[in-house]
Amino acid sequence: LDSAARGPVVALDAALAPAAPPSIAVEPDTLHRAPLPPSRAYGLGPRRTRLLPTAATDANGTSAGVVIGNGDPVGRLTAMLRVVGGDAEMPRGAALGLVYRRWLPAVGLEAFHLEHRPSHGGGALVLPADSLDARYTGTALYVEQPWSGSAFRHRLRAGGSTGALKLGDAAAAGRSLAFAEAAGSLAQNRGSRSIGATLRLNGSIGRTAGSGWTRGVGTLAVGVGFAGLNGRGEVTYGAVSAGAPLWERFEVGGAGQPLFDDAILPQRLPLPGARFGVVRGREVLAYRLSTRLSGFTPYLAGAAGGGGHGDWYRVAGAEAAFDSPPMNLLRVPGVRLVAGVGYPLDAPDRHKLRVYGTVAYRP
Repeated sequence: LDSAARGPVVALDAALAPAAPPSIAVEPDTLHRAPLPPSRAYGLGPRRTRLLPTAATDANGTSAGVVIGNGDPVGRLTAMLRVVGGDAEMPRGAALGLVYRRWLPAVGLEAFHLEHRPSHGGGALVLPADSLDARYTGTALYVEQPWSGSAFRHRLRAGGSTGALKLGDAAAAGRSLAFAEAAGSLAQNRGSRSIGATLRLNGSIGRTAGSGWTRGVGTLAVGVGFAGLNGRGEVTYGAVSAGAPLWERFEVGGAGQPLFDDAILPQRLPLPGARFGVVRGREVLAYRLSTRLSGFTPYLAGAAGGGGHGDWYRVAGAEAAFDSPPMNLLRVPGVRLVAGVGYPLDAPDRHKLRVYGTVAYRP
């Protein structure tokens, strides 16, 4: 077709309308015709860089930073540099992450530096003697089989991390771990009725400052909808082996760290309406009940630590969230926006309204 010659333009008599379309005075502009270029390897594709803001505010303080993302139209290689600063009580630092998706499973690599001083400030729940003030520098490598399926979807991940952990004024010590994760979801819809369930499991084994430990965390969520009404329930249980260092035990509170993969610190459970360390222990049990009303999500969340789970810390609140997967064609990473208010029902901070919000990205 690229070598075919065009014939003359035929002008039809306007009197034949509407049987024939009226003729146009000027020939319309068309795309340039040329032979197709020869095929070539995609490689890493055409690259483009985006500069995006990130921020977080919760019951502990405020942080802000920038995210520099670089990607190609099909998402074969995504690179993301995150730099975050702010109050000492908030996680701060920098991280560089790469995800290569030419193969399945995909391969991810991260290098990071985290600083966190939750004992800073006179009203902190965490004391310097709790050995939770830390500087943590490390790397992580993981493989991931992405979500697949329609009604039933699953995802498998495995990886490891190694680094140096400096707690308080102590000398830096090594921290290494290996982890495996599995997640599956099942959803069914029929008319105005729907039901869905999601199960996420994380298991890890590691060594911190010469002490070995094992840890498991599981979350089960079930959601139902009927006649315009809906509800969702979620329960999380986690436990770490006896004798694990305090750093490896569970800590509930705050919005979570925004720098690297959550599988590196699965013992940190976010609860943005509460301060960091409001619940601690070798075991943790947490729940969240919620519903959707006109774009908002009212909820009741609670957590308890220790083996008996006797002392619950509960937060009632409402939030609005926007969650988008990566848009590789536009070179935009996955983004999650959350804004809400939390109202603690138990001491400490009972009946003190907390406003929180986060802007976070994932490659």
